[in-house]
Amino acid sequence: MHRLLRRYEGAPVAPDALEQAARELAPDVEAADPAADDEAAGFAAVDVDAAGGAAPERTAGDERAASAARLYVRFAAQEEVVALAGRDTLWEVPFSLRLPAAASPAAGRPAVLRGAIDCLARGPDGRVTVLEFKTGAPHPDHRRQLDAYVAAARAMFPEAAVVGRLVYA
Repeated sequence: MHRLLRRYEGAPVAPDALEQAARELAPDVEAADPAADDEAAGFAAVDVDAAGGAAPERTAGDERAASAARLYVRFAAQEEVVALAGRDTLWEVPFSLRLPAAASPAAGRPAVLRGAIDCLARGPDGRVTVLEFKTGAPHPDHRRQLDAYVAAARAMFPEAAVVGRLVYA
């Protein structure tokens, strides 16, 4: 889903095109397809519809691509994603941030925090917004994660005001 957001940045896209793009952006999904093991053993994976006829085969990769496409549509409708139009964006930004001993969870020793920020967006005023995309219900750990990502973005962009947003769909 993150890769779909990076490619289309919330723009409307036909469902079939979204599913195809999801398959192209995550080709390793097919490699992890349990149906492939069944086929290798000589079995065919066939879904049967309510009328009793055979439906076209759908692999685990197809299901995952369809799920990513549905998530993309839900996230694309969020105001934070709509606001990305025309902004400079960076997606899935890796970072390493040194934590001083006083801020470290490592028993008072300095530590390095590593992660990947879902999206950084720079507005026309120079402000940087950290967007962290989540599914499901809000959880306190989400806020702590966002706070760490905002600290990392502030280290990357010391001249800019940096704010963070959790985006749920």
